[in-house]
Amino acid sequence: MTRWFLRTDVHLKVLYDDRTPFGAAVGARCDDLVRELFAPVIEHARARGFASLDAHGPRLLAEVIEGEQFPLIAEGDGAGAWRLRDELLYPDPARSPPRELYLACEPLDRLLPVEPGDAWPELHALLARLSGEGLARDEPLPPFSRALLDRLGRDGLLDDDPGPGPQAALADAELLFL
Repeated sequence: MTRWFLRTDVHLKVLYDDRTPFGAAVGARCDDLVRELFAPVIEHARARGFASLDAHGPRLLAEVIEGEQFPLIAEGDGAGAWRLRDELLYPDPARSPPRELYLACEPLDRLLPVEPGDAWPELHALLARLSGEGLARDEPLPPFSRALLDRLGRDGLLDDDPGPGPQAALADAELLFL
């Protein structure tokens, strides 16, 4: 019986609906916020080199900390110390759910948008199977998964060869993406 696998050159791109206050780990908002907040320090280092931060860094950092934006991400203790806000350090994963998924296969010049709606768990299960033990071509599937499997086959993104597979040490690993 033929088993289908995702081609080894298929890549996933997931876009998220990030509604966290400062940005989640799955996006660039937090990085952008830090770059904006510390722009005077970054610009100084670019213009004058990192060595000049030895002399000017403390003043530049003090200006950032005393600025209007810094209290948005940190809380002061009144004695000169500050602590980053929990919302920045530990963004709520439920506030950055997946929004869009694309399957890309550069050698075939394919970019396949997938719109799972409420079927993200079903999509996850299907892609996990196609990336792991494979899936029998005639295996009964829910309608969304069946339609996607057929579409992947039509677009040439499936293979009957699983490829080299994971390293033995990784076979029993558990990983959860939020």
